[in-house]
Amino acid sequence: MTRAVTYISSIQAVYRRYGAELALNAGASPASISSMASALSDNDTHFDLDPTLAAMWSITDGSRPYHPIFARPGFLTGYDLLSVSQAVNARETQRSVAPQYDGYEEERPRDTRIRPGWFQPGWLPFGSFGGGSMLLILDLSPSEEGMRGQVITYTHDPDQIDYVASGFSEFLSMSRQAFEEEAEELLEGVLDELDT
Repeated sequence: MTRAVTYISSIQAVYRRYGAELALNAGASPASISSMASALSDNDTHFDLDPTLAAMWSITDGSRPYHPIFARPGFLTGYDLLSVSQAVNARETQRSVAPQYDGYEEERPRDTRIRPGWFQPGWLPFGSFGGGSMLLILDLSPSEEGMRGQVITYTHDPDQIDYVASGFSEFLSMSRQAFEEEAEELLEGVLDELDT
């Protein structure tokens, strides 16, 4: 829980520096987080959620739309934290649209740490931008070269799945640094709201 609290507090501090507030939702109950993980588990994939991600959901069950809480290093796009139910819905959307990508080739070769295909049973989106056009995904079904719990991303147009970090903790460190370095760009929509 400490890592989640520290991370959220650091992002709230960035918001405050710009006169904005990162409003938090009520936290998800431990039972809802646990039942989600159990419901997504099957014979091939056990959803042992990263404890820091589970702790984040217990602090705030998602963030307000277009009030980013995550940043992908090297990109000026902030991601909202999906709620537990939104994460399940985003996963189901991925599952349902994956057949449309049969035969599609990505512009860049996929990182070998990520399995081929457009849906894996061990993928769980947790961050979103643009209504799901960009997703941060916890990958519990990596290739043999990858690490269980790595973070990957899906980007629409051009459609691409990329590697981001070896795990959720590494991702949070990278995200916090990106927020510190590019806060004004990442919070542009939030700051525009303050001006109106």
